[in-house]
Amino acid sequence: MCGAERYSDVRRQLSVAGRHGGSLLTMERDRRIDTIRGLLVAIMIIDHVGGYLKLATEQTLGYVSAAEGFVFLSGFVCARAYGRYLDNTRQLLTKTFRRSFLIYRYHIAVALLLPLLALLIPPYQRSWMELLHPYDVAPLKTVLLDLVLLHQGDYLDILPLYAWLLLLCPALLLLVRRVGAVSVLAVSFGFWVAGQFVDPMQLIASSFGAQYGTGFFNLISWQFLFTLGLCLGTSGQWLDRLCANKMVLATVAVCCLVFFAFRHSDLAVNHSLLVDRSKLPIHRLLNFCFLMVLLRQMLQNVPRDFFVPYVEYIGRHSLQIFSLHVLVIYLFRPVAWRVDAMFDEAGLTALSLVIFALSTLPVYVYNRYRQSSFLLFRQGLDSGLR
Repeated sequence: MCGAERYSDVRRQLSVAGRHGGSLLTMERDRRIDTIRGLLVAIMIIDHVGGYLKLATEQTLGYVSAAEGFVFLSGFVCARAYGRYLDNTRQLLTKTFRRSFLIYRYHIAVALLLPLLALLIPPYQRSWMELLHPYDVAPLKTVLLDLVLLHQGDYLDILPLYAWLLLLCPALLLLVRRVGAVSVLAVSFGFWVAGQFVDPMQLIASSFGAQYGTGFFNLISWQFLFTLGLCLGTSGQWLDRLCANKMVLATVAVCCLVFFAFRHSDLAVNHSLLVDRSKLPIHRLLNFCFLMVLLRQMLQNVPRDFFVPYVEYIGRHSLQIFSLHVLVIYLFRPVAWRVDAMFDEAGLTALSLVIFALSTLPVYVYNRYRQSSFLLFRQGLDSGLR
């Protein structure tokens, strides 16, 4: 094979398989899933900044946010990606641990870089005082709790949630094979019920001081969405049989419409239902399940290779982009306060587009440069071996 052919072959492998965590994926990707995941990440970035775009992205379809979809989709993808290692438990544990540890490293890099920037750049010490508290009063203790995921600041809680859930993934997959998806979901639902009354991780964190916390998400409540996605990714025939009944689908559609109408109503209770999210209360869980059923039915008629180009790219590199967007949001926080005060929603809308570009384009440029460098290195190596 000549050098040009080798170059083309490597390019084809990279474009088909993609790159995640620096390794080539051997299984064919479902581009619909990458597109949906990219859309969810884009929505989270916009929601975190604000502006007029947030009116169209924040819980638009009901009492459901992008976070619910992201956690569920993570479980679904994990079942597809790691379920093929069920016959090799050691490899299953190794793959999931490596991915979890990669997410942990991204989280820690951002979590520790922010107070370091505040230390090195005096203006940020003042503007980040509240956001990065209690680094200002107990820096060493806070860093240690960061390292063991018992302290998480604003926007720094979803990656630890994902890392914990990935560690649970092997046990869940093995249990699904051994006792069945329904039994696993029943146990998972029991933990969700317990999560409505207690948050063990939060209790452990607060024992070190009232100023410490594990963030927005109650792990034992939100694990149910991950488990649900994993069970459907492993075997969704039971849901297919249920959805074959047109009466069931009609009932689900009506329930979605009711949730949608109630969410956009002017009722006083609506605000409380929108902000009550940390323990994934029953109205949010039901609303998500109904929407998930409808979306799954619609995707049956969408080709597997369907994708929206740049949105799919965001989905493929969601870990890098989400981590970078947290850093960018913190860096722009002092500017955001002034923009909001001077230009209100119009200014925040423009700022959200800037932050979106700065969160995605550097990752695109970096990966294109990294891929081109790899191809050129491979071509040069092949030429030297001829």
